[in-house]
Amino acid sequence: MKTSIVLILLASMIMSFLLSLFVWQKRQNLRLSLLAAVMTNTVILALATYIFYRLDLQTTPKQAEGLFASLGMTVFITFIPILTIIDLWAISLWKTAGKRTANL
Repeated sequence: MKTSIVLILLASMIMSFLLSLFVWQKRQNLRLSLLAAVMTNTVILALATYIFYRLDLQTTPKQAEGLFASLGMTVFITFIPILTIIDLWAISLWKTAGKRTANL
């Protein structure tokens, strides 16, 4: 169960980054790119929360295993802003790297 949670979080991060990068390259608008990342993370992780809730009811109660493991089902919802901030940081790095290479 733990590896599937990590894989879903990584897949959500990669897909939201790629979509926000695509939006950034097409529109050159950081806010629109960030909105695309938030919406992608919200849809993917909300669906994952619903699916995991339907499949495994034993992870619903909070368990005292670790920082994120004790969140139970809300681990996906908790990671929406975290993944969005990582996407914002990555797009900002992409944007500054593009300016540096253009100046060479």
